[in-house]
Amino acid sequence: MAVTYRKSVAVRSNPGGVFAYLADAQRWPEWAFGIIECLPEPPGQMRNGTRLVQKARPFGRTTQRSAEVVSVSPDSRLVFASRMGPSPIRFGYDIEPMAQGSRLTGWVEVEPRALMLLIAPLLRFVLLRPVIDSELKKIKHAVEAANVGDA
Repeated sequence: MAVTYRKSVAVRSNPGGVFAYLADAQRWPEWAFGIIECLPEPPGQMRNGTRLVQKARPFGRTTQRSAEVVSVSPDSRLVFASRMGPSPIRFGYDIEPMAQGSRLTGWVEVEPRALMLLIAPLLRFVLLRPVIDSELKKIKHAVEAANVGDA
């Protein structure tokens, strides 16, 4: 059974501004947990099938990993697939217009496999919630700082 977490924040920027920031893979080190470098293959705009090649240091050890873009709806949705150890993971961002900007929802779904099954009951609270909460806070701050007065 999948372990999930979802949270929304209000961002004082239009959906296009929020989407543009999220879709700029080279800016992921500014907000994405443990990411040191993130490059899209092929280079350019994110589209279905784009592979994000990442250098990460999530817990003090540098590793290479990747995520694949599985769904793009300009100005409203980005969805990715990857792995967390042996477990498949899907994560994404939904953006909805609001009167004073946008509602940004970050979410993650993990299908625990192998040893991950042992920590599945704690996964949402120990890892998923703190990571998503932190990332949303950083995204909100960066987008609002770049778009002062843009709602």
